[in-house]
Amino acid sequence: MCDPRPAASVRTMDPLATLSRYRDQVLAAGIAVLYVAEVLFSGEVEEHRVSAAFVGVVVATSMAARRTMPLLLLLECAVVVQLNHTVLPGLAEGGSFLLILIVSIFSAGRYLRGRLLVLGGVLVAGLIPLAAFDPR
Repeated sequence: MCDPRPAASVRTMDPLATLSRYRDQVLAAGIAVLYVAEVLFSGEVEEHRVSAAFVGVVVATSMAARRTMPLLLLLECAVVVQLNHTVLPGLAEGGSFLLILIVSIFSAGRYLRGRLLVLGGVLVAGLIPLAAFDPR
């Protein structure tokens, strides 16, 4: 008499599962937005704010590949520190860069093995004093 309703062809979406699946991309996008907002609206970067924001976006978006290429993130942090000391003062002074640096050190320790782990340790050992001592 009464025909049963056919099953729905659309499944409900679980937002936590989606967030868990794309967590590195979400982390990279969130830090990129934070970095741009910090560069554009704080007084740390006085000149070339758009260039500094672009550099911040590039570094933050490379966090999406932090599990497969953690050395890339460490090298980009070293480049940002050098840019901070030379042509873009204030670029590596904020909290978002510190967050990127902490995540890159964690990723290097967690995902590197063998000789690359030693190389990552050498990069971290050279990067921390480089970031700590500002020549200005």
